[in-house]
Amino acid sequence: MSGTGRRDPLVLGRIIGDVLDIFERSVSFRVSYSGRNVNGREFRPSAVVNQPRVEIGGNDLRKLYTLVMVDPDAPNPCDPTMREYLHWLVVDIPEGTDATFGQEITSYEGPSPTIVGIHRYVFVLFRQSGRQTTGAPGWRQNFCTRDFAEIYNLGLPVAATYFNGQREGGWGGRRCRLFFSLIQTSHNPRGRNQRTASNHRSVREFLPLDSTSSPPSLFDGTTRLYISYTCPYAQRVWITMNCKEKIQLIPIDLQNRPAWYKEKVYPANEVPSLEHNNEVRGESLDLIKYIDKTALDYIETAVSKYKDGPFFLGQLSLVDIAYAPFIERFQPFLLEVKNFVSVVHLLVGVGYFLVRWAIGLPKHAPIDKDLLALFVPVAFCHALGHVMSNVSFAAVAVSCTHNQSARALFNAVASQLILGHRIPLALWLSLAPVVIGNFVASSHCSFLSA
Repeated sequence: MSGTGRRDPLVLGRIIGDVLDIFERSVSFRVSYSGRNVNGREFRPSAVVNQPRVEIGGNDLRKLYTLVMVDPDAPNPCDPTMREYLHWLVVDIPEGTDATFGQEITSYEGPSPTIVGIHRYVFVLFRQSGRQTTGAPGWRQNFCTRDFAEIYNLGLPVAATYFNGQREGGWGGRRCRLFFSLIQTSHNPRGRNQRTASNHRSVREFLPLDSTSSPPSLFDGTTRLYISYTCPYAQRVWITMNCKEKIQLIPIDLQNRPAWYKEKVYPANEVPSLEHNNEVRGESLDLIKYIDKTALDYIETAVSKYKDGPFFLGQLSLVDIAYAPFIERFQPFLLEVKNFVSVVHLLVGVGYFLVRWAIGLPKHAPIDKDLLALFVPVAFCHALGHVMSNVSFAAVAVSCTHNQSARALFNAVASQLILGHRIPLALWLSLAPVVIGNFVASSHCSFLSA
């Protein structure tokens, strides 16, 4: 991949490493859904049901290409046991045409993630040495692009791109999009990794330094931030710092750390650490406090379109920067837990009363059959109202007030439909503000379950 003076999205998206090795981009390659180029964007599954338009630049029809589309995050980005999942395979595509002119080996399967989390969908283009006799893979899961290229002598790719996708109704949300904006818009235009001697920014410059890498010129007056791309503690310092001028961003491979980092830079051998004024400091919260306000002002400008937040203090602050990486990680889990709030309530309630019953507290007067027959229908309607309000609460989580107020409505409905009680019109009218208020609140806060 030739240097472009900007960070390559394939590296920041970890396509290089997880799916592909470093390669030189040598062919114009465009993938679009309904006229929108992918280029690292996010698409909903409903927008990518039909196969995209894939255009290959050039005018030599004798040159043929192979197109592969895979998901390296299937079925779960946290545990990709099906890496890579094959979504599409087309061979013998003539240069200067699109994928419809090739031979489809594996039909297009639109992305439809079922587990919450961001999936990357990667399009890889290989140049063939001639017409290809390619057998269809026996299954889509655990496909390996590298092995496929080796088996059919395709060599390294000539182009690649990708997009992000997630389950409809997945984690999403403005706060998480804010996190990615903080990372992507506050990049340092002057920072330079020392892994290569080239004066141009290339993909190789952004690979993490490992035990085979040489150290930069330490303590020469240059400000350096040592990070790991995937460490949330490092990310929050990166957000605050890497937009500033004259800063080198030095990624470290935490699985194979260079010895010089512990010996010469930071004895704790952890990230993040900041080399500034010939001193090295650590601890992410201490670092974001140490950094002057210039970076924060820049970030506020960069994400000014997010004026309505939501922010912890009403406007963007160090609190948002400190917690954004963690919110991005925990929100998929918390949204799944939220869907089981009714189950949690039920289990806690049953457990609580079983314990009370077991220890004989509190003492109650004996209940005869007539009293039990009178209480059971009423208790059933109340329980049904409680469960229905919890289900509603789980679907459009707004507040505890929403939970309590919705229960009255469901109780009234159950009493009239099941017990046959006649609910006065005045009571129904008194519930109208509750229903309307909850509807407005749910609509306003729908991003919580978007």
